[in-house]
Amino acid sequence: MPRKRIFIVEDEHVIAEHLRQSLTAEGYEIVGVAHSGEEAVADAGGTSPDLVVMDIVLTGQMDGISAAQRLQPLGISVVYLTAYSDRHLLERAQHTEPLAYVMKPVKMAELAAVLQLALFKQEQEKKREQDGNRKLAVRREADEQFRLMVAGVTDYAIFTLNAIGNIDSWNRGAEKINGYSQQEILGQAYGILFTTEERERNVPLTELEEARQHGVADDTRWLVRKNGEHYWAEGTLTAIHDDAGVVTGFAKITRDSTDRKQMQEALRQGEERLRIALHAARMGTWHWDIRTNRDSLDDNLRALFGLRPEQAPEKIEDFYALLHPDDRSRVQAAFEKTRHEGVHLDTEFRVVRSDGSERWFIDQGEVIRDDAGEPRYMAGACVDITERKRAEQALQESEERFRLFVNNVHDYALFQMDTEGRIATWNSGAERVLGYTAEEIIGQPSRRIFVAEDIAAGVPEREMQVAATLGRSMDERWHLRKDGSRFWCNGVMTVMRDDAEKLRGFAKVMRDETARRTADQQLKNSLKEKEALLKEIHHRVKNNLQVITSLLSLQSGAVEDQNIREMFDEACNRVRSIGDIHELLYRSPDLAHVDFNTYLHQLAQNLLSFYRVDPNRIRLDISSNVDLPLSQAIPCGLIVNELLTNSLKHGYPEPKSGDIRVFLNCERDECVLEVADNGVGFPQQFKVGQTSSLGLQLVSVLARQLGGDLRLETTAGARVRIVFPRTELESVH
Repeated sequence: MPRKRIFIVEDEHVIAEHLRQSLTAEGYEIVGVAHSGEEAVADAGGTSPDLVVMDIVLTGQMDGISAAQRLQPLGISVVYLTAYSDRHLLERAQHTEPLAYVMKPVKMAELAAVLQLALFKQEQEKKREQDGNRKLAVRREADEQFRLMVAGVTDYAIFTLNAIGNIDSWNRGAEKINGYSQQEILGQAYGILFTTEERERNVPLTELEEARQHGVADDTRWLVRKNGEHYWAEGTLTAIHDDAGVVTGFAKITRDSTDRKQMQEALRQGEERLRIALHAARMGTWHWDIRTNRDSLDDNLRALFGLRPEQAPEKIEDFYALLHPDDRSRVQAAFEKTRHEGVHLDTEFRVVRSDGSERWFIDQGEVIRDDAGEPRYMAGACVDITERKRAEQALQESEERFRLFVNNVHDYALFQMDTEGRIATWNSGAERVLGYTAEEIIGQPSRRIFVAEDIAAGVPEREMQVAATLGRSMDERWHLRKDGSRFWCNGVMTVMRDDAEKLRGFAKVMRDETARRTADQQLKNSLKEKEALLKEIHHRVKNNLQVITSLLSLQSGAVEDQNIREMFDEACNRVRSIGDIHELLYRSPDLAHVDFNTYLHQLAQNLLSFYRVDPNRIRLDISSNVDLPLSQAIPCGLIVNELLTNSLKHGYPEPKSGDIRVFLNCERDECVLEVADNGVGFPQQFKVGQTSSLGLQLVSVLARQLGGDLRLETTAGARVRIVFPRTELESVH
């Protein structure tokens, strides 16, 4: 396999030479060395390096960040060397998208590991660019790898906050650095880690708001451990957004840099900040010296394998012995293929730990050859992917359950379409409702199930357009079965988008509602018939009452006795009041209730006209806030008729004037009907039960019919008050 090509940019010649020799010894090909930014831009592009190791602070007009910006369009990746970590410098550097940072003074073992991981990351990014259609499972794998890496990191405090700044996750590094266990810290406010002075200055909330507004906030400052000890922390607070761009929480990465702070305090001009994401991974590295057959694991990988220091493998055969027996031969073959053919090592296996538990790992690595092309050593990294494997298994089981659910739904047609409207999936319910088998319909345009007139009107395309714009589209319309028959369908089309909000297709749920639609239509027709019948009944009752009124009027005309004629007239008024109620019902869309306010005004006008009352002499105040059911409207109407007649005839002898008030109000379960005047009033010691007046006797009887309580007052006129229970009756439309 060709050696990786490295270009070095370092203005200190001694350091540059040290880097060249050390990296050459590590098996890298050094394609050039530059001592200024201008020289790097001029030479690096022509050498086509795999990676540029770039000092940030360089002599000359162009620093390392500016040089990296000039190289970035050429696709040349950078690993920065720097002795500085001030906020402004790192903010500039991050815009060049470096693969890693290495702090000076450089440890060559650390630099070699960083370059190896950076090149590994670079290779992975290239693969992702070439495979733009990678499945969701790949993304979940990467997420799970990162989560597992974070959980195992002990040198960095990595934790998350909810949207209001309370801690909701806490890794082992956070426990080690801050002293709080997970049980003690979860749910606590983020400010618990700050000094008293910064809490008083509201720094925690200010930092949260800065991250919320700008996406990231620097958190390089003195923090406080559980035991009260202050330590210098370098870190960042990053806002976490959901797919809609809403901040749902924050992620925090920090490390204890107290020693670095003490050593470099005189050289620092601002806050320190360090973000090395690759070193925060939950992974371990290994190295196999092929010439000596010596195999070594780093401490992290040894711990991931569940090994004590004395149990660490010494030879490659010891490593193979740690693997699950079912995976051993396959992994050994992969190692040998990489060793002899130079292909990238990429394999998965299980390790049986000493406690009998099994853990899944993904192992990736490369073979390094000498100048003669002979394999010198292999190196790589292992990541614990046990949780990802469990999640994949759970996902497979969930997808299988969902598939069985969809395929066993028979009453609903469930299917999916691509962005062009071609049918992509088809369940058994769709086959039952529409008549097509999955083999017949998949790949066909969805307009095949639409009726001809909707196709001509562009309905299928419009439905997809509405769903794509609004997220869903609902419809009720005729659709077409395979046999050509039509059926009435209720359907919902929902848009399907990926995590990048790119349109991936549509999902459709349909149900045959032909029987329901027919039943609804029959019910509507039946209601119309009943409504017409009720109106006809009210119309006939009104006409019959009119006949009775006419007969009474004719009979009254043949009577010479004035008292008897008045009795006939009052009887006519009583019948007419009932007729007015039926007239209102006949004209109303609600055949069960009477607009009593309208009725009272109409009744009052009729009586004023009948008794030829001057409205300037006797004034009426009428108020009602309810519609009454017919069963209560008729007795209430008759009561008002009698009391209002009594006031007009007897309450105001000429030339006396005054006011009459008619009031009906219902609240909750009780109604109050009141007729009051300020006329001459009832005689002293008057009692309703002892009067010979037919009208007042009717009032008493009708009050009992309403189930009400009748009260009379004779002070300053006449006042009749009836309190009765309210009757509710549903409207008929």
